[in-house]
Amino acid sequence: MPDLIKLLENRIGFISDIQIVPSNGRYSDLIQAIENDTYDIVIGDVTVTATRRQSVDFSNAIFDNCLRIVMRQTPDIHVDLLSFLNTFSINLWLLVLGTFIYAGLYILCLILIATFTANLTSDLTITKSKADTGTAEYSTNNIYCNLTLIGDDFDKGAFGIVTPKEWIYAKDLDVNILLLRESGELEELREEWFQVKNCPPSYETSTSKHVDSMLGLFLVFAIITFLALLLFIWSNRPSYKNYLYKVLDKKKSLYQIRIPFIKRSKVS
Repeated sequence: MPDLIKLLENRIGFISDIQIVPSNGRYSDLIQAIENDTYDIVIGDVTVTATRRQSVDFSNAIFDNCLRIVMRQTPDIHVDLLSFLNTFSINLWLLVLGTFIYAGLYILCLILIATFTANLTSDLTITKSKADTGTAEYSTNNIYCNLTLIGDDFDKGAFGIVTPKEWIYAKDLDVNILLLRESGELEELREEWFQVKNCPPSYETSTSKHVDSMLGLFLVFAIITFLALLLFIWSNRPSYKNYLYKVLDKKKSLYQIRIPFIKRSKVS
């Protein structure tokens, strides 16, 4: 903000007496200070709202403001192969097992996938937080290098300079702010203070899922398939026994036929 004040001083021709407000102050106190003539104007990240306009006036917007989503850059995520099992309680898993025995393996697979897809998605979702776009850009570019901005802007607003009602210099202030926006000087200030990047270049994190994150599900599917095969063999064991007996009897009969042939050949 000091650079903005200097630009306004050069264009309007006034001498400023700057008073820095403590960081733990409230925006409502700044609005009240303008009403009480404590300050002539307030320059800061004060959002223009209809409620505040009932008490004070605002200049033309000096910066456009919006909210952004901040998330942690996590290149190395610990993959728990059985993490999808945490979505259900033990009692529910026992109920699923009973349904598996009653309804059959194929129907169970469909129900299982359909019922915990939503819970699996919520467990794999990374916790997000919202921050003011100016603060977020400065923080992610200079302080918290392991954070990054994602998504589009939302809940857009604008910062304006707070002035008293019917302030005599309001028009001059608005005109010069418009000139600063048109000349690009305000945008240069924004880039200098908010968008400058002192963090090292970050790597790109792929949002696609890899085999590791779903390997546990495939292992469970393989185990279920193996158990289904064993169950199928067990349920048809009489047929397999009869088949094995027939094979063994056939081999035994062939062995008995070959032995006399060998003995006669030796005698001759």
